[in-house]
Amino acid sequence: MAATESEKCKFLIVGGGIAGVTRADQTVCTEDGRHYEYEKLCICAGARPKLITHGNPHVLGIRDTDSAQVFQKRLSSARRIAVVGNGGIALELVYEIEGCEMTWAVKDKAMGNTFFDAGAAQFLVPQLESAKPKAPAICKRTKYSTEELWPVYIQLTNGKTYGCDFIFSATGVIPNTEPFVRGNNMRLWTQARQMGWYAAKCMAADTLGQSIEMDFCFELFAHITKFFNHKLVLLGKYNAQGLGRDHELLLRCTKGHEYVKVVMQRGRMMGTVLIGDTDLEEAFKNLILNQMDLSANGEDLLNPNIDIQDYFD
Repeated sequence: MAATESEKCKFLIVGGGIAGVTRADQTVCTEDGRHYEYEKLCICAGARPKLITHGNPHVLGIRDTDSAQVFQKRLSSARRIAVVGNGGIALELVYEIEGCEMTWAVKDKAMGNTFFDAGAAQFLVPQLESAKPKAPAICKRTKYSTEELWPVYIQLTNGKTYGCDFIFSATGVIPNTEPFVRGNNMRLWTQARQMGWYAAKCMAADTLGQSIEMDFCFELFAHITKFFNHKLVLLGKYNAQGLGRDHELLLRCTKGHEYVKVVMQRGRMMGTVLIGDTDLEEAFKNLILNQMDLSANGEDLLNPNIDIQDYFD
């Protein structure tokens, strides 16, 4: 694409709409014809929905403002929808959607398999079954003939077929990083946002000849979100990733209030799942990073009558 404008900048952060990048002379040509020269380039191209099928107007995904508005418009007149997926977006939708019937299809044995184990899923099930009071109209929409004509049908692996007004495909995303970077990339927007912020900060500091403190922790996986109106914190190897059989689990569960799972290996905390207002994330983060030997504490580590901060005194 021919450039219509040339601008020189010390560093450039690109969020999408890139027509091409030339490394030899360090230039970027955007889709609107602008031509930028740069010294440092940070590509923040985001991702696109990985739909179960493409080209079908009755299969929707959400990734930006426009797609969210399309979803809202279709939902406002829908009688029945199908949600396919078991990740963060699917979990949020099945809890929040009101005013229509919904079929939720997942490939895993338990909901939320991406984030937590079957025990945590079981803790959240009552929240889903007794969610916010529904509009009375829903009770009047429970009888639909299986022979009724629907815009689209979905057939599950169990052989059952469901008709609906549209299908929401919440089956992951595909990073928009090719042809710049190939392979695995950050797919949790909360962490991607932090990494992008830190990358920009480092680029600016280097260009200005300023030093920068290493105030970003790369040693510990951390993700904070909210599902079914419960705060969720994942730290470290929260599902014992890569630990094999050489680990043990400590659990504390108060129905409707909190769910705490700690992954231990040879007396040291390796990861944790915290659901609810546990106020344990800061202390557990330090215990995971410090790798303090907690063998002597045993199950008292999750004793609600013991102040976990005592371990740091």
